[in-house]
Amino acid sequence: MENKPGIQFSGGLVFQIVNMTEGFSFADMKEAFMNTLFLIAAGQDRNDGGGTEGLFERVIIEQLNNLRNQIVLGI
Repeated sequence: MENKPGIQFSGGLVFQIVNMTEGFSFADMKEAFMNTLFLIAAGQDRNDGGGTEGLFERVIIEQLNNLRNQIVLGI
């Protein structure tokens, strides 16, 4: 990730993540964060057309929503 801009997120995002991960295990949260970093590092984040501003926020929220759906559906 050396060629990527620094990962930055607002204090508001911290509270949003806390609320979104209620009931998640440490492994669940680790999976969401690692998937986010891998997607950013691989450049797959470029498909959403949103640029790099707020990139981490967009990708982590998507990953947390995907994981929550998998947990609810028992996948």
